Amino acid sequence: MQKKTLARISGILLCITFFCAPYSEFHVRDRIVDFSDSSLTASNVLAASRNFKYQLSFSLDFLLILVEIPMLLIFHYLLKPVNKLFSVITACFRVFFLITLLVRCFVYYSVLILLSSSSGSSSDININNNQNLNFIDGFSQAQINSLSLLLFKIHFFLGDISMILLSLHVLLLGILIFKSQIFPKFIGLFMSISFSGYFLDGIAFLYFPQLKEFTHNNLVILTSLLGDPLFCLYLLIFGVRNFDQKKITKKKDD
Repeated sequence: MQKKTLARISGILLCITFFCAPYSEFHVRDRIVDFSDSSLTASNVLAASRNFKYQLSFSLDFLLILVEIPMLLIFHYLLKPVNKLFSVITACFRVFFLITLLVRCFVYYSVLILLSSSSGSSSDININNNQNLNFIDGFSQAQINSLSLLLFKIHFFLGDISMILLSLHVLLLGILIFKSQIFPKFIGLFMSISFSGYFLDGIAFLYFPQLKEFTHNNLVILTSLLGDPLFCLYLLIFGVRNFDQKKITKKKDD
């Protein structure tokens, strides 16, 4: 398969990630989780599960992981000629990012299992009732609500760790794009700038929680608009740039 075709496929996959991540994060999670009120959060989760918004957000998160895998392989294939070791390291950060996302997905869905079991609405998520779910009998509803809020905190913590891993990947990817002959250098530059938003959003939760809302809702959006959409459009429209590999190799030899 030609590199242009592979590049356009990766552009389509990148477009899918633009839809999956914002919907799950901003349209569902940010609206149902209230860390100051565990009872309200539990009610919001159950309400979202009844209209399948919660299940949809989980499905989109999982779809994001599935889409990322072939996209990762294509990027590695396209940029491997620039520097093989550097490309492998870049891919490794994306793999670590995906592993963190996968664990995050399971933590996210475990909240719904826990709350649906305690509320007696487990049939909504097809939980087997044969075992009567005795593991929660010793907990009060308030304790279960608090436990679900704890799981959400773990979920968001894993999200911040994943943002740090993604930021390192984006930085290295931007450098590879900048040094490559198949993409314009300005795209690599903008991708490297996008690194700052992802990275600061990740460390804000760990060290500056008072800045978390600003970095999450403003900085990430502003910086990601510089690199990701431009890269996606270039992949969809142009694929990769044509160049004479023999001439480049000859210049290096000289």
